Amino acid sequence: MGNFPKWLRMRVGKKRGWKCEYPGCNRSFKDGFLLEFHHKIATSMGGEDTEENCQILCIYHHLKVHEKMARDGTGHPDSPRLIRARLRATGGRTREWIRKNGGAK
Repeated sequence: MGNFPKWLRMRVGKKRGWKCEYPGCNRSFKDGFLLEFHHKIATSMGGEDTEENCQILCIYHHLKVHEKMARDGTGHPDSPRLIRARLRATGGRTREWIRKNGGAK
């Protein structure tokens, strides 16, 4: 599993409005939702850290995508477990939202 460089996350986030890009989802960073940057083609499968290979997803849809990839054999089999752990720890919300509201809800 790879991480996009900060400069690329900032560029992509600004261009795409800091919103989940999963079809039909309207969760946004502005509303306190935790967003993650997803490699459309996994680095383990030759995907690169590029704007074209980057997709912004809320943590719920990031988990859904990685569960499908694990079933299909196209992604790292441990990814869903790691994403579930982040979801349990945060309730799907950003640290700012948690701080303002006294805990993950």
